[in-house]
Amino acid sequence: MLTRFSIAAVVVLSVFLPFVSSGTGSDSTPPTQVRLTQIQAGFSAITDLQHAGDARLFVAQQGGLIHIIKNGSTLGTPFLDISGRLVHGGERGLLGLAFHPQYASNGYFYVNYTYEVTPGGQLRSRVSRFSVSAGNADVADAGSELILLEFNQPFTNHNGGALQFGPDGYLYIASGDGGDSYDPQENSQNTANLLGKVLRIDVNSTAGGSSCNLAANGRYGIPAGNPLADGAGGACDEIWAYGLRNPWRISFDRQTGDLWIADVGQAAREEIDFQAAGSAGGQNYGWDCFEGTVVNNMDRSPLCANNPPVVAPVHEYDHAGGKCSITGGYVYRGPALDGYTGAYFFADYCSDEMWTLRRTGGAPIVTKLTVTLSAGVLNNIRSFGQDATGELYVATGTAVFRVDDPSPAPAGT
Repeated sequence: MLTRFSIAAVVVLSVFLPFVSSGTGSDSTPPTQVRLTQIQAGFSAITDLQHAGDARLFVAQQGGLIHIIKNGSTLGTPFLDISGRLVHGGERGLLGLAFHPQYASNGYFYVNYTYEVTPGGQLRSRVSRFSVSAGNADVADAGSELILLEFNQPFTNHNGGALQFGPDGYLYIASGDGGDSYDPQENSQNTANLLGKVLRIDVNSTAGGSSCNLAANGRYGIPAGNPLADGAGGACDEIWAYGLRNPWRISFDRQTGDLWIADVGQAAREEIDFQAAGSAGGQNYGWDCFEGTVVNNMDRSPLCANNPPVVAPVHEYDHAGGKCSITGGYVYRGPALDGYTGAYFFADYCSDEMWTLRRTGGAPIVTKLTVTLSAGVLNNIRSFGQDATGELYVATGTAVFRVDDPSPAPAGT
């Protein structure tokens, strides 16, 4: 979360894809220390941190607010307030934010949130486009919402929700398996629905449509290279990869284009999945046939009996020491942190431990970090972010920290 596995009563090594090195990382001893500098606090249930190609940092909160950190301060007026359009709590709410690659010229950004069709009724995930207001670059036009797609959520957890634009210009959407435990509706292995998947859509087109009878269909296109696109019926054309439980978060290496997926486990394993740039997609990452590389003997999908080839994680860890839920981050590509270039950062929500992972062409190198704080408390790492220069940030529920060198040079040097 290195090879591919075939599913049977026991794990049998069967189908191998080449391990493609993307040139990340270094063969030297990785550094082991970082300092987290608190830059702002006072937020509520942060879910995402994003930039819009400039010096601002946008802080998405589960209750439906997006605030801007600008010039070292949090602006008093929210960039967007959709608190009245969603339901939040637990794993529901405003879960993802992404800015269009041409945001500077078109002003478009995208959000992923959970709402109820009727009060107390059917839950749905909704992906919508909004526009910045014409008169104020720090405030969005709340009335500009264009709903792109919606799909039902059978339970209140495992909504996924991450949004990322890939180097191909398409929007990638992380979707959880729909919730409860052990995927009782067997969604992740079922390519006829969008749960437990990574989706890929073209927000600049309306060509292609969907074969999954989605609400608001026709407001996006299906990229010609989507691996399961087969027109009406059959698999959902939006699917890029499947076999995921609750991907929290996904990100692209801004230099290589590689895709990283942090998938939250059930009871035994947290995993990191990797997809090299240039992949044709269609990967099956194994849930609920496997949890990490461990065979799941609890309510496996009947589709597991067909022994589909699945992609094993590049890294997995168990729940020893209070660990419980992975929080995925980014590959570091900024100029400030000495020795960290090419390292993928991730954390555990319960233990608040942080690590880096490097791919060097051999076995991945995982390094636990010693973390010091400038101020505040590191409690439940919920998300990572990066700014326009590639510097990394960490979010708890209430505060945003910048990842800094542990021993910064004295001022004036």
